[in-house]
Amino acid sequence: MADSATVANASVALEAVGALTSFVRLPAWLAAPLLAHSDVTSLVLRLEFQDDGLSLAPAGAKPDARPAPRARGRRHVHVAWMGEVSSGRALLIPAILADDLNLPLPIAAASVTVVALEPASRVDAEPAGADDWEVVASQPGYLEGELLNQLCVVSPGICLSISLHAATVVRLRITACEPSGRDALRLTHGTELVIAPRARAPVASVGASGASAACACLLYTSDAADEEDS
Repeated sequence: MADSATVANASVALEAVGALTSFVRLPAWLAAPLLAHSDVTSLVLRLEFQDDGLSLAPAGAKPDARPAPRARGRRHVHVAWMGEVSSGRALLIPAILADDLNLPLPIAAASVTVVALEPASRVDAEPAGADDWEVVASQPGYLEGELLNQLCVVSPGICLSISLHAATVVRLRITACEPSGRDALRLTHGTELVIAPRARAPVASVGASGASAACACLLYTSDAADEEDS
């Protein structure tokens, strides 16, 4: 692990970039001291910045997926870096992750610190909407295989987006993590993910019990996809 002091005093602008994963890109001047370490294949960074408290919902956001109002003051988030370097001076954050974290990009200056997060033993989540649940229930093995390819950090209370087949985006709201009481945890091959169902509201005269009730939970580990779905 790179020493947190390596970039603890660094200040960098934060900007959005289009990407299908939740991994950030560092400018060359900030990445250089980290790339000098052989274990830089995956680092978690803590970004701290001043938030003015204004909140704008992403265009087209569903009512239940719109960001909550933000408090004015100092704020921090955790992001993951997999070694990708940008050509400019800013740290680039995927737009989809910026929406998930309700980041007011662009941000003129943020401090950067390398941190070591505990691995998550279990993560409980629920789909942001019924459409998301239908996608999850229809292809759990593929979603399982994509988790670690696109995500690294989880925090209770936030929504995370996962791209499937580069066309469909599934949003999962993190409801609980173990160990509990942590600001953020790291996904690993041993993490157990439990996704609760979210069925559509029943149509009048149609019973609520059915396929969704039979799928009380979706339980799997993120180390390998089920052979049946591969």
